[in-house]
Amino acid sequence: MGYTRRKTEYRKVLRRIPMMLELTDEVEDAIGKSAVKTDIADDVIQTTANRVLTPALHGFVLYVLEDAMKRGIKRLYFLARDAYFMYQLAATYVEYYELPLECRYLYVSRFSLRVPLYHKDMERALDYITLGGLDVTPEKILNRSGITEKQKTELLGDIGHSLGYQADEQIPRDHLPEIRDYLKNHRSFIKYVTQVSKEAYPLLTGYLTQEHFGECLPTAVVDSGWVGSMQQNLSDLRYLLGGDSPLEGYYFGLYELPRGVNRKTYHSYYFSPEGEMKRKVGFSNCLFEGVFSAPHGMTLGYQLESGEIRPVVSETTEERIQCLKKLESVYDVFQQKVLEGNDTWQKLLRWKNIDKLSQMIERLFAMLMSCPSPEEAEVYGRMNFTDDVLEYEGHAMAAEMTERDMRDNHLFQRMKQEMRQKVTGVKPVIVQSAWYEGSVVLYGNRRTIKRHLKSYRAYKYVMQERKRRRWLKNR
Repeated sequence: MGYTRRKTEYRKVLRRIPMMLELTDEVEDAIGKSAVKTDIADDVIQTTANRVLTPALHGFVLYVLEDAMKRGIKRLYFLARDAYFMYQLAATYVEYYELPLECRYLYVSRFSLRVPLYHKDMERALDYITLGGLDVTPEKILNRSGITEKQKTELLGDIGHSLGYQADEQIPRDHLPEIRDYLKNHRSFIKYVTQVSKEAYPLLTGYLTQEHFGECLPTAVVDSGWVGSMQQNLSDLRYLLGGDSPLEGYYFGLYELPRGVNRKTYHSYYFSPEGEMKRKVGFSNCLFEGVFSAPHGMTLGYQLESGEIRPVVSETTEERIQCLKKLESVYDVFQQKVLEGNDTWQKLLRWKNIDKLSQMIERLFAMLMSCPSPEEAEVYGRMNFTDDVLEYEGHAMAAEMTERDMRDNHLFQRMKQEMRQKVTGVKPVIVQSAWYEGSVVLYGNRRTIKRHLKSYRAYKYVMQERKRRRWLKNR
């Protein structure tokens, strides 16, 4: 009953593009006939998938296909797992409209790409292994290296004895360089990492060769985005495998890029490193990954099986799989309705006005991601999520937070903490959430929710502006 108001709000935004509103109404009618809403969670999933997520998904996919054809790109690799649904939609459009493109789904992850490359550049490897995050511990750092459990136990003891950090103790971000220097000078660690990396490298290159990744053909990768580091890794590998042209990349959004890359080969749809501040502030990349991720586990590596190299994926929870399959069923119905009403590619592009559609998506995302309803915070906030290169169970998208935890994430509190750190040299450990806004709505006091959201929004503006300036300075 209480969710009816949010549905109405979404419809008001969708009226900006009448054809889109008409389409989502048709999808809702079709879903109502074929699917039973057993509880409020089903209602939330079906509504947000139809009214918010699918328009964004289709807008991005149509942008990629149209731009790729203009640039003469012949093959698109959609990267697991964030580009899973993008691949499903794109492959269907390519086949149905007989577009001059080939779509392939590539089982890769930051972990499966980086471990085999560690021995090629140990300095870059150490940067990856000691990368910051929401909750970085010595154990998680060593997990990123890919070494064995026995080797990890040995090194955890050394770190605890030499640096005083327990295996599961959170490491402040400004202390990570200390960990990096320690590991760089630890002979056993370097030896173990080099060994596991060299063993993994032939399997990775064999898998990519099997997927025709090194062929001399204009090629691009498609992914959710944020930093674009995987394109850098894949580009290096492509040249090693015989590719003779730069690897292009399409992303939903980019906050910044790795140093030294060719900016012209990185294409973003929704926001770029140079601007779109309002969109960045109203956006949650963690929630985006949660609702668009594939219903299979993360790629851990590769193994030879019956003469074929196949990806090894991690396990994932049944609850997560079921949620993603419910979302997928709505995505499928939406695309079916699109195809029924548009028998040619040119006809389909009538309602794909990139600027107008992305402005509408901006309003929809701001509602779902920055100011979720209690029902939306409950459904998506309970999803398992981690921002680390490896998955860890038991981490909710919207972490449980106290009022004090929420205040610690406000702009002025963060500024006070930064000044205190400059004086004392000690950086306080702040409880963070992958989806702060969801945490506030779930666990905040009704009287303080608006204040928390407003203050955090101000913090995000400052954070994103710093990131933008850093990018402009270092590019």
